[in-house]
Amino acid sequence: MRNTTRIIAFIAVFLVMAIGMAIAAFEGENARKIEADCTEVVGGTCITCVYRSKSSRHHRVRGFYVVTASYTVNGVSYTTEGRSNRPYEPREAIGVHYDPSDPSKSYTGTGTVGESDGLAIATTLCMTPIVLFVVLSKRADKWRSG
Repeated sequence: MRNTTRIIAFIAVFLVMAIGMAIAAFEGENARKIEADCTEVVGGTCITCVYRSKSSRHHRVRGFYVVTASYTVNGVSYTTEGRSNRPYEPREAIGVHYDPSDPSKSYTGTGTVGESDGLAIATTLCMTPIVLFVVLSKRADKWRSG
């Protein structure tokens, strides 16, 4: 593979990584804004509670529960989800934090459920073929010349 093609492949990998990190940062900022705006708490009811594990940088498995809950504000019913450090049983009472100016913006437990993990996986999956193409073509060049 020519050097020009390698440079283009490197730039493509860099752009995919940069876009992925920018989207993850945006999602994190959006989650913080939702949590800051949700100043009121109302009683809700757990619908589902699912454990989600996640490995940290030091390969420690950390997890949390994703709780889906229903709640009512001013006679209107809503559904939301959020993180929790403990499990909830279906139909168990749970507090729901909501935005008084827009009650559909809400979360349960200790915070919103970020999608950055899924984005990181998607970014990795998109980059893998490009990286493999660059690495394998470089090795093929060495085999042809050697």
